[in-house]
Amino acid sequence: MVTTIIEKYLSSVDQATFQKLMNHLLHLEGYKFISSPGAVTGKNKTSKGSPDSFFEEEDNFIFCEYTTQERLATGETFFKKLKKDVDHCFDVKKTKVDKSKVSKVLLAFTEKIKPNEHKELQRKVKKHNPKAELIIYSIQEIPFRLVYYPGLADKYIAGVTTTKGTLYTLPDFLKTTEKGLQPSLINPFAGREVEIKQAKESLLSNDILIITGGQGVGKSKLAVHLAEIFERELSYEPRVIASSPVPLWEDLNNFILPSNKYFIFFDDANKALPNLDYLLQFINGREKGTTKIVITVRDYVRNDLNKYLLDALYNELIVKPLEDKQITEIINKSLPKDISLDPLVLERILSLSKGNSRLALMAVSSILKNNDIGILNDAFTLYDQYFQKVKTDLLFLDKPENLKALGILSFFGVLDRGNEEIKQILTKHFGIDWNELWETYLELEKVELVDIFHNEAAKISDQVLATYVFYKTFVDENSASINYSDWLNYFIAKYDKKINKTLIDIINTFGFVELKDRVTSLISNFHKQIESDEAKLFKFYEIFWFYREMDTLLFIRKWIDNLEIENTELEDIKYTYEVNDFVLAPEYLRLLINFWNHNTPFTKEAIELGLKLMFKQPSQVPEVLKHLKEHLAFHRYDFRYGYPRQLTLLNVLNKDSFSEREKAMAEKLFLSIVPSYLGWEFHQTEGKSGGQMMIYNFALVKNNSLMELRKIVLERMFCLFVKNEATVLATLHKYAWTVKSFDSTIYADEQSDITAFFQTNLKPENYAHCKLVHEYVNTLKEHNIEPLMDWDLFLNSDSMGIAKIFSSKFDDEKLKFEERDVKKKAEIKTFVADKDINFIETVFNRLDSIYQDAAKSRDTFWIDSSLSLLFQVLAESDSKIYYKSLELIMLGKHSFELNYGSVIQYPIRKELVKHKELYKHINRYEYKQKQFWKQIFFDAIDENAIDEFYLQEFIGFLFSVSNRFYIYEFDKKIKFEKQFHLSKSLLPPSALNHENVITYITEILLSKVDSIDITFDRQTCEKCVNHFNKKIGLLKQVFYLHKKRDPHYDHDGKEMAAVSSLDHFFLVEYLTEVTKDVSFIQFKFDSSNLTFVWGLPEYVDILDKSLEIIIAKAPIFSNFEHQANALFKGLKLDEKQLEKVYTYISRFISKHYGSKQHIHIILNVVTYSFNDQVLRFLKGFLQLNKDIEFMKCLWLEKNGAFSGSRVPRIEGHINFSNSIIEMIKTLPNPLDYAEHIKNFEQEIEWARQDKQVEMKRDFIGWTD
Repeated sequence: MVTTIIEKYLSSVDQATFQKLMNHLLHLEGYKFISSPGAVTGKNKTSKGSPDSFFEEEDNFIFCEYTTQERLATGETFFKKLKKDVDHCFDVKKTKVDKSKVSKVLLAFTEKIKPNEHKELQRKVKKHNPKAELIIYSIQEIPFRLVYYPGLADKYIAGVTTTKGTLYTLPDFLKTTEKGLQPSLINPFAGREVEIKQAKESLLSNDILIITGGQGVGKSKLAVHLAEIFERELSYEPRVIASSPVPLWEDLNNFILPSNKYFIFFDDANKALPNLDYLLQFINGREKGTTKIVITVRDYVRNDLNKYLLDALYNELIVKPLEDKQITEIINKSLPKDISLDPLVLERILSLSKGNSRLALMAVSSILKNNDIGILNDAFTLYDQYFQKVKTDLLFLDKPENLKALGILSFFGVLDRGNEEIKQILTKHFGIDWNELWETYLELEKVELVDIFHNEAAKISDQVLATYVFYKTFVDENSASINYSDWLNYFIAKYDKKINKTLIDIINTFGFVELKDRVTSLISNFHKQIESDEAKLFKFYEIFWFYREMDTLLFIRKWIDNLEIENTELEDIKYTYEVNDFVLAPEYLRLLINFWNHNTPFTKEAIELGLKLMFKQPSQVPEVLKHLKEHLAFHRYDFRYGYPRQLTLLNVLNKDSFSEREKAMAEKLFLSIVPSYLGWEFHQTEGKSGGQMMIYNFALVKNNSLMELRKIVLERMFCLFVKNEATVLATLHKYAWTVKSFDSTIYADEQSDITAFFQTNLKPENYAHCKLVHEYVNTLKEHNIEPLMDWDLFLNSDSMGIAKIFSSKFDDEKLKFEERDVKKKAEIKTFVADKDINFIETVFNRLDSIYQDAAKSRDTFWIDSSLSLLFQVLAESDSKIYYKSLELIMLGKHSFELNYGSVIQYPIRKELVKHKELYKHINRYEYKQKQFWKQIFFDAIDENAIDEFYLQEFIGFLFSVSNRFYIYEFDKKIKFEKQFHLSKSLLPPSALNHENVITYITEILLSKVDSIDITFDRQTCEKCVNHFNKKIGLLKQVFYLHKKRDPHYDHDGKEMAAVSSLDHFFLVEYLTEVTKDVSFIQFKFDSSNLTFVWGLPEYVDILDKSLEIIIAKAPIFSNFEHQANALFKGLKLDEKQLEKVYTYISRFISKHYGSKQHIHIILNVVTYSFNDQVLRFLKGFLQLNKDIEFMKCLWLEKNGAFSGSRVPRIEGHINFSNSIIEMIKTLPNPLDYAEHIKNFEQEIEWARQDKQVEMKRDFIGWTD
């Protein structure tokens, strides 16, 4: 055990090393270190000092004395020395500190201590200061404290390895940043007060926070500051996961204890995604709130994290570049005392850094080191100067071959030593010796510039260094050692994404414009070489399009010119698509999209090519239209540039040079795309690597360019109104509705144009027009804008008068739904009071006209619903007019259908009409609603009203049903029961075969299921089971009918339980029925609950027969969950009942221990449904069957889909195999199972090898 090794080491450690070790340990334990009087500065020696070290505790001190064997005087015991140490701590003459100010005495020593000795030391401390406390660190306690902190013991004790090197305490992590290539994170924290507040709130609501932003904006520093806050204020222990690709799993298991609270900061998670996966899987087993995780990631690779966060709850904080004021504060705090920067120098740093605190600190560091402000000329010079410190410390980087090795690694991100393809290319075409290259990487690993996994794979360790060495190796005119054009030639086919990523990195670092001439020069030769290679040419343009805009568009135009012309009639061209259509754009369209997303000198030509493609091949209109609409939508910062992309689109769509056909298509495209520009709130979706995306929500900013854009859109829409009325009206309806954040001055500015259009084109007799005016005027008033004219002609038109009475759309929005109904009914009652049928018919005609207008905008619901209120009013006031009004509907002269049950039900239930009179009336004609109204009538009449006539009519009605029929509240049809017994002989002969009306109704409806869609209540079996004692076959048919139509029917098992209460073996029958025509079971009981089976007296027989059916029809062939689990899954049983299940499983194993299929399947059930019992039942099986070959065939662990690394699963497999070995050792005569143990030991060894392979795969990561 490692603590034993540490204890042995401590017994002989020298005093100086022990003192340093203890100071480090106490620092990590939260003591505020001040000084070590007993240490010699710069040497591994100690001197006389009292105390050896001291720490600060508020206004008091903690005095520490460290004792090793080396420090004991001749013949002196440890205990005697410890007593002297206590006296020394309170020796005011030596310490110059009053005894009352010594709050704690800490004794650390490399020997054991006895209880009585400990007691005596405590008394001695109290004698000096009654309030003082004694703290003991003995040789037995120190090892356990050392191994608690990742890597602490490793630093002092040779041969001890407690960590893989990925997990740090916060102080140790901060110390490592002093050695790194980037500015140290120990520099002072400044600004970010708002972000700190947001981050704290986020972490208190969720356990995971993602901090994203551009490089160098201070993400890591912010995370460190948060860690310090959570440690200080909430007692979380900070731990840091560095971005090393070294697998983290073992460190997490060893150092993150279940009983403690941790704040885990994962720095640059995108560089070690497998470790992020390990972390997220690990914390799933921890109690919520005990682990807070902060993840930092660069914005442009943020979405690489998404596939690992699918099931995680997290908040996200976007860190923006700092303002000059904040950068200035950081710079001033980082300067040595009494040193300041000249204002001009500071101004240049601010200009160069552009809100990037890392770049600013790099500049300050380089200036202070070289006393040279010439580095501030550009980013290239700054990076060169900054990395001089690497060259100074690591002289071998001066060798071009070493720089080249780093440059190659920076391109690939990770390099696999076994990659023969890359090896051959580098050797054959670039003259690079593969073995020498790897020797260089091993040397670079020693100075922590490269991470190596088991001498098999390498990664560059620092993101800033990676960008710099790539630039120096491939791009820099003075130092480039690899021909970039040749490199592209050999790697663009397979590594195009890496070419793209490295290009983006250097552009983000050094600038697009600054690199343009150099990159253009480097790629020109390669461009010429591939002019005839279309595949390479496409990838070239996809990567370098922004440096080769004209060539890219010529490439696309050539492709379009070679397409065949489609002769599609204008009316057959489709301009619509579904939301999930065309998610990924085809290749050539992707090139155009690059231009549509950016305002370039060639955006206009790119839009024209998109139109040219649609004009030539109209079949592509939906796909091109979708991407054109999405990628020419507003972006967050379009307002800064005057909305140039959108204005360009408007100009292109209105070109005079279009042919008549093209003009007609352009008008349709305009109406499909541009009206959305009149909106206010938008979202921008930015595509990221790995097919991920980032969504930003934003509102527009009003300026002159936006108003010009909106004016063009409105005027063009007005011109197209006559031929496209419905589309334009729909757009203007959206225009007339605004969000709270809308800038209402826009409405005021545009009112004159809108008013002129309304006056010229809208008609007061058209309801849709009047409604639009109503909405628009209301919105003006909401924004305190006075309308320019009196709109009474529209607002008080005949159609609006009717609509305001019958529609709640125009009521006070504060009213609740029920209140609106009451108000609406009162208004309708007043409206029709004392009116005759002629007036009602006129109302119907007017509503019908409104209905047809409203149908164009799918706004008819309110008419159907309000008409039901009208019939309620008519029934309450005058039954004769009610009947005549029903007749008007029955005659079918109007568009509305009135499929509302309350039209018939309400008058009956309220006894407003005579039911026989109403029944006679609804039978006068043949009309669309007749079946529905008759059904409602029979549902509504009371049991006391049912006589011989109604019974016969009801049965006759059931026989006559010819349209889709859903029988509501089937159990309530028992109201016909009394009359059924009295008049059964008057019904068709089949009625005599039934003892109750429920089974008779069921038989009638079931006879129609082959020709009509008949649907019973979903709870028919459960609610009506008592009526089917002698007609169980009918109830089974209802169950089968439901199950056939809806696989999710009976999710709680109550319907099956109801049928089974009449036939205990119905489950067996059901399985037999549904499997009779198939060779493999295609059904699943996954959502059903079969707990009821275990309550039946024949449950053993039922389960045996059911399992035999399943085994015969679905033999097991894999370790995926087997269908047999359906009989056991989701059981809601208490412990006593559950033991009943376990007894059955044991009995089943005892009965079938020789049958592979039976044992395979029952152990699959145990694995998936009772996983915590696997060892119990496996033990029982092994006692019955010792056949090792049988044992090897068993699958005892769950299978299924998973995401992320396999390492945790492999680790789980190893642990499970070990648990089986331990269980086997407890069996009687364990020597009989020696082969079994060997088998699992071999399984463990294979798993360990598999784990190493998987860890390497994790290290390498996803390869583009």
